Amino acid sequence: TEKVCEAPLPMLLPMIFLAVSCLALGFGSRFVTARLLGTALAGGAKTEGASPLLTVISVCVLALAVLDHYYGFRKTGNGLSAADHFHYAPVLHGIYGQAEKKRFDPYHLGGYVIRCYAAAALYINDAINRFYDKYLVSAVSALSKSIRKAHNGNQAVYISWVLLGIALVTAIFAVSV
Repeated sequence: TEKVCEAPLPMLLPMIFLAVSCLALGFGSRFVTARLLGTALAGGAKTEGASPLLTVISVCVLALAVLDHYYGFRKTGNGLSAADHFHYAPVLHGIYGQAEKKRFDPYHLGGYVIRCYAAAALYINDAINRFYDKYLVSAVSALSKSIRKAHNGNQAVYISWVLLGIALVTAIFAVSV
């Protein structure tokens, strides 16, 4: 087994600072709301401090967390595995199993969304390339071949094309007027 030891003091100091700050802001909420947030809330909002209900709920949640840790420590005899009873609870075991397979990991889910988007974009890109590289080239090639057949060097055919064009323009003009 690996020997687990406490983190060194430079790693603990930020955590201690944050914990003390949270406690100070929790117990000194009137100072925070009146002095620090008062200018931001000066538009008419009440800045009297936190409601007693919020304080009671916070204390109850903290007490439940301490009791849960104590229960887990008594059950396992180890502070590091004190929360393992959640992992093996009948209802939560499946959820933890899914979490270990990264089903709820935002980076994993984001990667899945990005891969789906990339696949759709690639399909659209390939469809556009197919249209321009295959279908449009084939259509222009067929049109070019038919135009080359029409221009065979026979002057009578050219005069026929000119007369047909004049008749077509005259018919369009007659219909539109």
